[in-house]
Amino acid sequence: LLPITFPQYTTVIPYYIQKSNISKYGILFCTIIFERLFLAMEWHEPSMSSYVVALFALKTLCIYAYYSTDFEVHRNWLAVTHSLPFKRWYYENTSQWTLDYPPGFAWFEYFLSQFAKQIDPKMVEISAKPYTSLATVHFQRFTVIITDFVYVTFKVIISFARLFYVDSIHFQYNGFLFGILLLSFLCIYKNYMVLGFALYIILLHMKHLFLYLAPAYAAYFLVFFIYPFDDVNSSLKIAFHRTLKLFAVVLGISSISLGPFVYAGQIKQLISRLFPFGRGLTHAYWAPNFWALYNFCDFILYHLLRKLNFLSFDKKITYTSGLVQEVIHVLLPQISPLISFLAVILNMLPFCISLLHGRNFNTFLKLIVGCAFSSFLFGWHVHEKAVLTVIIPLTILAVRDGRYAKIFFLFSVFGHYSLFPLLFRPFETVLKYCTFLLYTIFTYLTMIHVHESSSHLPFMSLFETCYLMGICIVECFLYVAPVFPKLSNLSQFIALLEFVIVGSYYCIIQLRVNGQLFLIDSSECSFNVWEMFAVLVA
Repeated sequence: LLPITFPQYTTVIPYYIQKSNISKYGILFCTIIFERLFLAMEWHEPSMSSYVVALFALKTLCIYAYYSTDFEVHRNWLAVTHSLPFKRWYYENTSQWTLDYPPGFAWFEYFLSQFAKQIDPKMVEISAKPYTSLATVHFQRFTVIITDFVYVTFKVIISFARLFYVDSIHFQYNGFLFGILLLSFLCIYKNYMVLGFALYIILLHMKHLFLYLAPAYAAYFLVFFIYPFDDVNSSLKIAFHRTLKLFAVVLGISSISLGPFVYAGQIKQLISRLFPFGRGLTHAYWAPNFWALYNFCDFILYHLLRKLNFLSFDKKITYTSGLVQEVIHVLLPQISPLISFLAVILNMLPFCISLLHGRNFNTFLKLIVGCAFSSFLFGWHVHEKAVLTVIIPLTILAVRDGRYAKIFFLFSVFGHYSLFPLLFRPFETVLKYCTFLLYTIFTYLTMIHVHESSSHLPFMSLFETCYLMGICIVECFLYVAPVFPKLSNLSQFIALLEFVIVGSYYCIIQLRVNGQLFLIDSSECSFNVWEMFAVLVA
């Protein structure tokens, strides 16, 4: 930190901001906001405006932080939607970052492009090479900050460090999308069922990742909204009318968003863009799920059998190349999209059965978490950021029911850790370690405070504590390994092990979720055998 003296004002700002092109008046504005905010804030009962101002100031200070290729992706989408008629949006391929989000998000980009042209006309020009300028950075960063106001109304996730990583630094619009999802949850909780369903359909037209939540919505609405009555004669008529309402919602929203593309005969091209199965089972950067374990086992078996001279051939391993391509396993059976889909559906069934144990809002949250968890563990080409789909609804569930606090804490820690490779520059490295430590402590203390009278507080067992310590040791090794040439090759193997450690514990949590909390309401359930098995695999 460097002390920077302004006329009649002295403050301290991060070094990287001082090295950027950010104006001293912008820094002064943000620091005054922070100073007045913290002096005026009532620490025991801070107002919503305090949260909003703090979030706005923090994100403003990070405008010049690192951004990923997703920044150019969205810049190109602005150009495509502004420069071309909608009939050509899903055919345009001048840039490698083609439009692969549903039409709802394409219309959203089209809306933003009308303002982008006024800020910097070159921003909305289609080009194969990435384009950036100071005005482009300002515009795109502030579109994220402004759209984040959809979700800042929910105090339960306003301090979410992961959304800060993914949106305000890495660059995406997840806060905006998850805000719509939370609004849908709120409407269902308030018994505005049709409105909640409509918000979910809008969300589907914005990002097809949320298609994995469709079984949860379908099962819950079928049991709780469409056919909740005991009198068969009266309920059939009511169920029919309610089904028509939901069908009208789907038809109305789809006709606005998807209708023009259907009329233009582009459905086949649209599907090929939204579901590119040729990209492979796992992403270039593995999400720590079951398929990461599967890849790792294939990797170990191949190298072990070669060392023992049981294999006479030398084959290139594709899933460790760091490229988005089709995954080909050397020894283990190949996984097709159909197998992945069946694994997801079969894993969702136990959560749908949980409807038999209760018809309340907690049951709905269980369904959402279960379906999101299943898709994260067994889905095709899952991104590491998909873990947010599990953690955000699990946060609400953990606040409402103390039995879920421990699982939420563990999943929150590992979910936070799995996003570390997104931030790799020196300043962001310091930032991610500090926020990880502070957010972990904050989450732990919050769960204890909320459920102070509960016997299910998130205290760690010896095994869980050792697991967390193992993660810290692995991360420290990866951080110092590049300094020592002899460890550079080993660090690549340890990096793979990192995913396996996290992924194996995700599988353990999945077992606990299924057995302990979602299917039976027993207070405790031990899975020591499975835990030891996961350790042996790792």
